Amino acid sequence: MKMIKYFENEINNMSGNVLGLGVEDNEIIERILKNQNITTFNLLDSFSKEIDTENINKQKKIKNLRKYFKKKRVNTIIFNIDNIKESKIKLIYDTLYIGKNNIYIYSSNTEIDEFINKYKRYTKKLEKTICKDKTVYKIIIEGVRNNIIKEKIYKLFDSIINTINIVSDTLSE
Repeated sequence: MKMIKYFENEINNMSGNVLGLGVEDNEIIERILKNQNITTFNLLDSFSKEIDTENINKQKKIKNLRKYFKKKRVNTIIFNIDNIKESKIKLIYDTLYIGKNNIYIYSSNTEIDEFINKYKRYTKKLEKTICKDKTVYKIIIEGVRNNIIKEKIYKLFDSIINTINIVSDTLSE
């Protein structure tokens, strides 16, 4: 199954607010805009130029997600991890903070399991679909609780792990 076909089925079931991060597939964007149940669609870091952007708000930057979207205000988040150049670790905490129901992550890179494992700290409800062209993860975050202390501990742990990886890489060269 192709990724577009997978998202056709999923988009038909979506409702409420949808946030797209780094989504460059015009077919996905058009499907979301055609869905009558979706009230607001925000597209950040867009690469699509051919779409009528009248109903799309893309004036915001990814690094300010928490500032623009308050806690649990976005029903569904869709993002292409390949196109995200911002801090990916910060993106995990921000999407959990603003997300309400589902997070869809897709990538052509097969080595994103380390990134997905950071979501597994918060929820075990994870569906992996391998399509012909990309791998799609559906993370169900309904009822997930995150607090400042837990977030800071995970950030500290992640920064220590990254520092250890950088030091080991420089020593091995």
